[in-house]
Formats: sequence, C-alpha cells, structure tokens
Amino acid sequence: RFVQARRGAMGFHQLFCLTLAIASGLVADAAPFCRDLASGTPWRNCRIELGGLAIQGAEAYGNQFNATFKDFLTNKYSASHGLEFESLALNFNQNFEYVGQKKIDFIYSNPAAYVCMMVEFSI
Repeated sequence: RFVQARRGAMGFHQLFCLTLAIASGLVADAAPFCRDLASGTPWRNCRIELGGLAIQGAEAYGNQFNATFKDFLTNKYSASHGLEFESLALNFNQNFEYVGQKKIDFIYSNPAAYVCMMVEFSI
C-alpha cells in the first residue's frame, strides 16, 4: 500500500502562522489529545480527532462535515466535558495509515474500507 505523508488539510502557511501565534502567546496552548491520557482516565478537557474520507478533496469534506464533526460536537460537549473536536480530511491511504498508527480517535469512512480496517487493525 502506498501512503502519503500529508497531515489533514492544513497547509504550511497556516501551520507556520499557528506556530508563530502560539510561540508569541497570542493563542493559548492546545489541550492534549484524549487518546494520550492514561488508560481508564475519563475524556475531559482534551481534544478528539475525527478523521474522514475526503473523496472529493479536503475543501469539499470541510464544507460538508465540519459543521457536524467539529462545530456541533465541540459546542455540545465543550462546556460540560471540556472536549474540543477536530475534523481531519483524509485520502483513502491516510484512512488506513491514521487508523493503523492510532493517530485519530474516530474514523468516518466508506463501509468497505471500514470493514478492511476492522480486519486489519482489529477495531
């Protein structure tokens, strides 16, 4: 399987600006990823990454799913649990890469790919 090394839809310029803003104190440090908490620890005050298959590209994926996967879920669970949801647009190969390397907390993919991931990664 060929795997791309691209991370989500964030470009170099956006990543550089975010890094600069954090380093200069303009943006508060991000909460830790929930998957990095100790086993058995409740998921509170942390970030959850949800990866999705972006068949038509990252922009189309964001337009279609960010309102639910990012905005709605963060608004719903931020005050009560301190959870922040992030939505990552992934290509087909990245679906397998991110699930296999446990780089995401949840995956939204097509049924055939999901069945393959269930078998290959015991999810």
